[in-house]
Amino acid sequence: MTTAEARPSAKSAKEETKKANSNLAVRIATALVGAPLIIALLYKGPPWCFYLLVLPAALIGAWELFNMTHPGDRLSQAMGVGMSAAASLALYTSDGDTRVLATMIVVVPLAGPLLTLVRLGDMKTAALRACAMGFGPLYLGVPLTLLAIMRRDLGGDGPAYVVLTIMFAWFGDTGGYFAGRFLGRHKLYEAV
Repeated sequence: MTTAEARPSAKSAKEETKKANSNLAVRIATALVGAPLIIALLYKGPPWCFYLLVLPAALIGAWELFNMTHPGDRLSQAMGVGMSAAASLALYTSDGDTRVLATMIVVVPLAGPLLTLVRLGDMKTAALRACAMGFGPLYLGVPLTLLAIMRRDLGGDGPAYVVLTIMFAWFGDTGGYFAGRFLGRHKLYEAV
């Protein structure tokens, strides 16, 4: 390999290191600002305030998912986000009524593919879009809403359980990030 060929890879390695350091700085800054706010809201705020934090987070996640699975189809994206909001609101306001949960678990996976049939589009991606519309609202709306329900229904221990759940996710994410940065020399999957 000539020095001319080696230079671009050295330059790109420096750029990747700079980008990774910038990404780490953003993560740390976000944690330093966000974590105390979330903890204060969990322990000092009323339970519905925590839900008002959780609901937009779920809807932003839904928007990102449906942007990936339904590119360029704003109506389908909005329907997916709307179904995610409906699933979240139904779960939070049901007060433990199992009929609401059972109905949601049946209706959403059936309605999603039906909505995809109405706006069929490209046949090559129809199955992906049907699955995303059928299960995406449950995947994104329900787990985050369950955090708010834990906060609301578990009394004085509710905030501690929410923090414990968030810590498990945070440790897994942070551990994966640092393992990838320090142990991974080759990208596992280039497209991602």
